[in-house]
Amino acid sequence: MINPWERGIKLSNVYCLARDNPNPTEEDYKEAWAKDFSEEKNVTIDEARKEFERAIIRQEADEICAKLEEENRREEKAEVPQDLKYSTLKNFNATTDEKIGLLTDAKKMLEEKNFLTLVLCGNNGTGKTHIGVSLIREFGGKYRMSNSICTEYQDAKRKYSESAEALIKNYSQEAFLVIDELGFTVDGFNDSPLIQLILMNRISAGKKTVLISNKDKEQSLNDLGRRFMTG
Repeated sequence: MINPWERGIKLSNVYCLARDNPNPTEEDYKEAWAKDFSEEKNVTIDEARKEFERAIIRQEADEICAKLEEENRREEKAEVPQDLKYSTLKNFNATTDEKIGLLTDAKKMLEEKNFLTLVLCGNNGTGKTHIGVSLIREFGGKYRMSNSICTEYQDAKRKYSESAEALIKNYSQEAFLVIDELGFTVDGFNDSPLIQLILMNRISAGKKTVLISNKDKEQSLNDLGRRFMTG
């Protein structure tokens, strides 16, 4: 129910309506609020009704701003690429069979609770990262490059083994995780065993994960381990 009457006036009619009517409509609230506003501000009931409409518009604008601010905070936390900041499933340009397939898989992950792992593979420019970022907008969570995770892990391991374990735990418990650019080797460190470990932990915990690779499907599945694939 829209609630625009936090305006510093006595709301006796509104309170009576809420007390006496178990299922008030928005129109009922509008009339009760208008009566209160009219009595408090000494204006006509028509002027009070117009003020109610203006209050709704102000509230809707505030709600839109609050939603945008929340999305911005989520994107900052997610660390998504700046050029894909406004990516959504709706503005994904599915102009080829390959892109239509990506979009179909993304919607399936969105709709099905047990669809835990989505592997997006193929050539550059097909929109794989766009899809991954779009799903972050739906689920929340975090975007990371595979080589960044490897670098963090190596740095943590040089300091304390406990730090490396904590890093794996954090990625394993992230609400939703997109890992991009799979298949890299960083200073001789292959990402596959580490990503497999994180993925295994996430599947055990029922966490959704998107994995993105520029390799073909066969190579990607071999790198990741077929036993982990649920989607």
